[in-house]
Amino acid sequence: MITDENQEKRLKEYNINIKTIFRDNDKVVQRNTDNSLCQDVNSGIIIEKDYYYRGHVIKKENIFDSRILYSYQFRHDEDITCINCGMNGKIDEFRDGCPYCHTSFNIEYDNKELGSKHYYDL
Repeated sequence: MITDENQEKRLKEYNINIKTIFRDNDKVVQRNTDNSLCQDVNSGIIIEKDYYYRGHVIKKENIFDSRILYSYQFRHDEDITCINCGMNGKIDEFRDGCPYCHTSFNIEYDNKELGSKHYYDL
């Protein structure tokens, strides 16, 4: 999941798509940086990552640490609080940082239910 608009813009500019495939309990789900398919991942492990340039696969990865679980469940109507100034608002208002103090922060680190990765040590 690309959370930085600059990264998203560069991927579009260079015509690059990153397709990530997860095993989420008993099903396989997919997320693409070009937003062609962005399924929610409740508690999944990456099993494959494909890098596309102009629609052609240029690299495939399929070796990942199975101790890292990912979850992506984007909720636009969720209320959040700025970690710097304490302003409250909806997630969409904070897309470019806090609208009041302009602090940029990664929302997923503050609220793990919004989408993040968790590392479990065996």
